[in-house]
Amino acid sequence: MNIFDILNSQYVSQAQYDTIIFQQKAYQQYYSQLQSDPNKIADIWPIVKQAGILDICYENYKYFAKENKLFSLEPIQKLINSAFEEEGKIDYMSDFIKFMEIKQDNRLFDQVNMVVEKYELEYDIQERLKQLNNLNFKEQYQTITIELLKLYAEKIYSEEGFLNGLLEFGAALESIESLAKNIIQQVHSDRTIKNMFEAVLYYPDTSDHLHEFKQSMEVTKMYANMDQCLQQQMKKRLLISGVNTDTILKFYVNLLKVLQFVDSDYMVFDKVTKPIKEYLLQRSDFLRCIIGILTQQNYSTDKVMIFEQQESSDEETSQEKDLTSVLVSLYGSQEAFISEYQNMVAEKILTPKEFSLEQEIANIELMKIRFGEQSMNTCSIMMKDIYESKRIDTNIQSLSSQFSMLKPLFLSKTFWPISYEFKPTFKLPPSIEQLFNDYQKRFEKIKTMRSLLWHHDLGSVTLDLTFENGDFQFKCLPIHACIIGYFNDDDSKGLNSDVLAQQLQMNHEDLKRRMQFWIQKGVIREQKGDNDVISYKAVKIYIPQSCDDLLIEEIPEDLFVSSTNFLQSNQLIQQISHNLIELLKQTGTLKIEKIVQLFKTTFKSEFSTPVTENNIKEAIKILIQKGKLQGSEYIELKQ
Repeated sequence: MNIFDILNSQYVSQAQYDTIIFQQKAYQQYYSQLQSDPNKIADIWPIVKQAGILDICYENYKYFAKENKLFSLEPIQKLINSAFEEEGKIDYMSDFIKFMEIKQDNRLFDQVNMVVEKYELEYDIQERLKQLNNLNFKEQYQTITIELLKLYAEKIYSEEGFLNGLLEFGAALESIESLAKNIIQQVHSDRTIKNMFEAVLYYPDTSDHLHEFKQSMEVTKMYANMDQCLQQQMKKRLLISGVNTDTILKFYVNLLKVLQFVDSDYMVFDKVTKPIKEYLLQRSDFLRCIIGILTQQNYSTDKVMIFEQQESSDEETSQEKDLTSVLVSLYGSQEAFISEYQNMVAEKILTPKEFSLEQEIANIELMKIRFGEQSMNTCSIMMKDIYESKRIDTNIQSLSSQFSMLKPLFLSKTFWPISYEFKPTFKLPPSIEQLFNDYQKRFEKIKTMRSLLWHHDLGSVTLDLTFENGDFQFKCLPIHACIIGYFNDDDSKGLNSDVLAQQLQMNHEDLKRRMQFWIQKGVIREQKGDNDVISYKAVKIYIPQSCDDLLIEEIPEDLFVSSTNFLQSNQLIQQISHNLIELLKQTGTLKIEKIVQLFKTTFKSEFSTPVTENNIKEAIKILIQKGKLQGSEYIELKQ
């Protein structure tokens, strides 16, 4: 019974009067809320429901809403929550939509269901609407649109025209207008960001996708999402030990190309490229991989925009660089890069690694194109030494057949990154040592002004070993050849490690380490005798083993000068050379001794480390070879 029913009756009891007062107060609260803020009218529904005047207030609100064009469904949604369970009540939502003539609300279920069926999407619109019954129509529509677009985005991401496909799909939802178009851009950006790692990895095949992505990012500005997702994917899938350095480098180059148009404002450039640069510097084969890319015949000459922060200030700038500069800058300076390249070439030539002279010359020519003729002068001299060595050796071999097993390589001092103070770690067998001495005498007769210093730890030996099941060829370091030379068919008991170490003048640890080459090859077996004395015995029947990588591990650790030390040495010679030219410009022709004396007194304060007489003479020799100075005892500038 409500207030109007009571007023129409003849008698009013005290209880009925109290009800009238309660309902009157509830209606006044409802009306007051309606006048002050109709958007919050839903807060009054529990009060008017308790007072028993819910239907009256609803009818009043319905006409008020139509007159004032209040199309929000939120008050009705909340009304449903409080009245739906009561039997006999009207369907407030359906009644309100019909009364307000909100046609699109009636079509939401049918419209979405039609799209779901047409595009074969797994989406239960009926169940979803039940879950969203506490939202108004606009919120329902937005939620469902996003979900459908994400479903469809997953389905068509790998197809061409990804963004256009989403726009066409959005049009199928009708009345999308600016809201739905913005949603499409967000869904497109979000889906592409989740696959950004693949988009970079397979670039340029993904360029169409990425150009569409740029359009979406200009609207959505989801750069923070891109940064976070890309870094997570790189950490998980790229910057790990199982991925080879070549792949990481190619990804880095692709990333630079992608970011220059996707992130043209450099919002995330530094954040996503820095972890790759830091990780690459930890890889031991990093430089060799860069050189491998630079010496490819089909190497790209594309240019990319690089974002940099100046060390001298906080100013941030961007500049266009070719890929050569980009890759070299990863390693540090161009000088350090070229120095390490020289080291790599020398290691290939002076160790038993596979080496193609023609290919290396071709690589050097390509590097000259990248860095200039002068910068690769040292490598050119290395190649010249190889050809000169063949010529000299041919002359010596023509005089005597006793040197047929020797093929020496004569190195120009200071141009090869090796330690010239390196002492041999083993003693040559007497017969081999005599052969080297005889060869040296022949050499010094032909080259009267030059002396020869053997470096027995460098080079390689190719030898044939005979077993009961045939002959087998091996390529090894000189030390391995000397070791195996002490084994023969008569050693039925094997060779005692103490005796072998004494003959080679090696300590037991070095001998044991060197013996591993032949043990792993399956040529020698290690056995323990009385008092745990180790002896080695050659096998009778040889079974080939695959362990070529041991050759690399057996190179003495201090055989080659480190890239840092070699670079510092080169830089010192370059500085000395520059000062020598300045000195001779002022003084004219001078004897070498006078040049050394004047140089030490004149330029002493310009060097952080002491400059020796040998340093100055080496610099003079290099300048003469380069054609900048001339003379032998007296030195002058070449005109």
